Amino acid sequence: MSYTRHRPHLHNRRQTLRLAIETEPIDLWLPPVDEPIFIDNFGAAASIACWINDGPLTSQALILMDAHRQITAILLDPPASVTVFPGMIEGPGFEVDFCQTMIVMIVADDLQTAPSAEERTGFESIRKFHVLQGLYLLDVVQVNGDDLRSMSIAFDRHAAWFADRTPANGCDCHVSPELPVADHEAA
Repeated sequence: MSYTRHRPHLHNRRQTLRLAIETEPIDLWLPPVDEPIFIDNFGAAASIACWINDGPLTSQALILMDAHRQITAILLDPPASVTVFPGMIEGPGFEVDFCQTMIVMIVADDLQTAPSAEERTGFESIRKFHVLQGLYLLDVVQVNGDDLRSMSIAFDRHAAWFADRTPANGCDCHVSPELPVADHEAA
């Protein structure tokens, strides 16, 4: 299966739920049941990041996916605690199991330069928190207009984009805490 070329509309009210998490309002976008969307390679991830950037996003989106990288939900502008602890989210729209995540961030930085040490630390920390929740953070994709940058490709020579798309343990949506977290060796 591959990413569908049809670009769904984030503006579609039938697919977006307005929720309050930690008293902060967020929009939860649910993909159409009859049109599954997969992020099976970095090209699809980049396309989704640009598509989200063209929508109502102001700061970041958290994409939830199953073991086959089918999008189960997208949270638009969630609070930071939800981005770091998505495994603790309960309520409408979260009934479908998810075990992989991706974060899309709108940034003002020049994305033609290398990511900073602080960005590396942030990426590694979020990935570790996700692994501790049984989730695998595929990537943090930064977007600035037409430019984008993958933290996974920048910092992890074992990035998921270079491997088989199904987790080693199959479809049970549990990820081993032994997953590699960013390789610190010089490239």
